[in-house]
Amino acid sequence: MSRLLPCLLLVGLAGCSSSASHPMAPVTGTVLFNGQPVTGATVVFSPVAKDTKDRPGPPSFGPLDASGKFTLATANEGSGAVVGWHLVSVGYPDPGPNQGCLPADYKLEVKPGPNTFQLDLQPKPPDMD
Repeated sequence: MSRLLPCLLLVGLAGCSSSASHPMAPVTGTVLFNGQPVTGATVVFSPVAKDTKDRPGPPSFGPLDASGKFTLATANEGSGAVVGWHLVSVGYPDPGPNQGCLPADYKLEVKPGPNTFQLDLQPKPPDMD
């Protein structure tokens, strides 16, 4: 039993981050750079913990379509994003010099109910290429 206890604790902790304990809301949006839709990238919303004891929930991802639009979903929990504040980023599979970015500390609040955001990317600083 003493070897089984740590495994049970880990399983119990893993269950604490499911969306069942975190309210979710639908999130859609558009990503633009120089007024044009961004394609071939993925938007990531990472929940921000309220304090050091908080488990903020799973991140949400959304690939950009040909018109720069995204719909967020979590890896295992389904559609939307956890209600609350998120650090937001845009990732490219093959980074290049003519791609925009968001500030490293860019945050948005997901509220209950449908959420729609427009993300306007800025030119990358020279040291990011």
